[in-house]
Amino acid sequence: MTAPATLNVQYAQAHRRMTELNTQNLVDTFEADAHACAAGPEQDQGIQAVSRISEALASHDKPERLMEILLRAALESAGAGQGALVLLRSGVWQLSASAQMINGSIVVKQEPGPFTRHLLPVSLVHAVARTREGVAMDDAHASPAYAQDAYLRSKCPRSVLCLPLTRASTLVGVLYLENTEVRGAFTAAKQALLKVIASQAAFALETARLHEELVEQNQQRARTEEQLRSALADLDRASRLNAMGELVASIVHEVGQPLAAVDTSAIAALRWLNRSPPDIDEARAMLTHIGVSAARARGIIHSMRAKARKAEPQFATLDLCNALREASALVAVQLDALKVSLELRGLNGCMQVRGDRIQLQQVVINLLMNGAESMAARDSDRRLVLACSIQDDVVCVTVDDLGSGIAPEIAHRLHEPLFTTKESGMGMGLAISHSIVDAHGGKLTLSAREGVGTRATFTLPRLGY
Repeated sequence: MTAPATLNVQYAQAHRRMTELNTQNLVDTFEADAHACAAGPEQDQGIQAVSRISEALASHDKPERLMEILLRAALESAGAGQGALVLLRSGVWQLSASAQMINGSIVVKQEPGPFTRHLLPVSLVHAVARTREGVAMDDAHASPAYAQDAYLRSKCPRSVLCLPLTRASTLVGVLYLENTEVRGAFTAAKQALLKVIASQAAFALETARLHEELVEQNQQRARTEEQLRSALADLDRASRLNAMGELVASIVHEVGQPLAAVDTSAIAALRWLNRSPPDIDEARAMLTHIGVSAARARGIIHSMRAKARKAEPQFATLDLCNALREASALVAVQLDALKVSLELRGLNGCMQVRGDRIQLQQVVINLLMNGAESMAARDSDRRLVLACSIQDDVVCVTVDDLGSGIAPEIAHRLHEPLFTTKESGMGMGLAISHSIVDAHGGKLTLSAREGVGTRATFTLPRLGY
């Protein structure tokens, strides 16, 4: 993006070069007009005035300063008592500046606003703007062409000169001058001089306007780009916060299962120890289960941290059947507390896959606990089936339950993070499971079983295929 300061330098250089060329052309034009009018001694003064005014206009690039130079030069060169500059901006005419001779000094006012019949001869200004031809009147209030103009009837000026300001084919504005005392104040030579001044001023004003528009566009673009950068930064922060929130929810959800296993096993161990006599072997088994569950919680946290760092997954060759049997053992105590029986099918063999053992066990445990919890309302026959089989080039793992099933209207949302149908659920289990299976190159689906219940299925690429 070109900075506004650089644009100012480039504009000033180009403006000066174009003004030098324009000045020479305008001097030549004025000489021709002055000769045609037989101006005599006024010619040299006019040429000097054109050169002086052209240089003054070329030295400034602010519209306010350019308008002041134009009005002062016009009043001085024409001997006018007052004048005004009406400019066309975005299709709307407005009185941009006015000047008046007061006690021998020219006072310029720049208070942009709409021009009305109380301020200027509106019909005359519009006629000059429409025809793009100047109008000079030696005795304006007696002119039949504009006898009905409210301003001319009210103010009764004598000499009036109204000139269009054009740059090439573009109408920039209209210059209006009047002398209330002298009839025929604007001679042919003065008109020729003022036409040259008006043409040079139109060039300078339009160039300055285009420059200001360019600078404003660049500033607007800079503001837009800054707003975009700020919005992207806010979005990035929001994304990080959202990701952090999902990570926290994931850890809470996933660590909750082994912690629940620790709690259940600890209660069971105390129960075995409180027997008379105490059953040491069963209590020892529960304590061993507590240790396994604690180790599993540490593994889940390690896995979640690695995922948050976007670390590459550490896949290894593993026996999926063995991992599934281990996962079923980890939830055995919790399933027993929920009075749910678990049947294993096809897990006696060896099915090798590549993946993360802890993450795949997370998926199975989530599916088993979801299935168990879906059957909480059943009085009897709370049964889960965990099965593993080979289908062509994939290993297929299924979990069947006899629960309440899946409502069709929410089936498409079950994998969304934080979406849940459970009163105490977090809506993270299936979302996490889906992302794990997807990272392993597999697919997780949920479907209604014939009769009652739900079948959760996930597939993994079979090793060697």
